[in-house]
Amino acid sequence: MSIVRYGTGGKGAGGQPLPFARAVKADGWLHVSGQVGMENGEIVTGGLIAETHRAIQNLI
Repeated sequence: MSIVRYGTGGKGAGGQPLPFARAVKADGWLHVSGQVGMENGEIVTGGLIAETHRAIQNLI
């Protein structure tokens, strides 16, 4: 099984490297953690579908 990690290398408080990926693709599945549909610091309007689309766009 191949595993691909997306969004690694982020920085946390004090410039510490974050120990996790924003998303992981494994065995045909995309697992995302803690992602919300935000744009310019605000949650997008339009409900669940609009928020989901924005959250996925934020991963790339």
